[in-house]
Amino acid sequence: MENCNHFILSLGSNEDAEIHIASACHHLETLFPAIYFSEAVYTPPINCPASKPFLNCVACATTVCSLKEVYAILKNMEENAGRTPESKAQGIVPLDIDVLKWNNDILKPADMERDYIREALHTLCLEN
Repeated sequence: MENCNHFILSLGSNEDAEIHIASACHHLETLFPAIYFSEAVYTPPINCPASKPFLNCVACATTVCSLKEVYAILKNMEENAGRTPESKAQGIVPLDIDVLKWNNDILKPADMERDYIREALHTLCLEN
């Protein structure tokens, strides 16, 4: 595909997690038909001590959208799920979606080193 961008996302939620992750995955599938998701797993909170465990998954996808457009889509999804600065400050994260890698650029190097992300990426590479 010409001008196709490859990217990796991490999705997480600690509030009605199963519902928010399932809804986000469904929405992402409608926007990016060539998207693949890892199995969702619960992990302890990182840098969020007042938080409950998070349900996390990883996605690999392609798009003709720009990185700026993808950021806007993800921010909108987070807000629609109920994420606010106030809720985050309270340790409540209905939905968090981060772009970990865009084409050959690793945007979140520390996140890419997390065990659950490395395991999910390994599984996705074997399955796809």
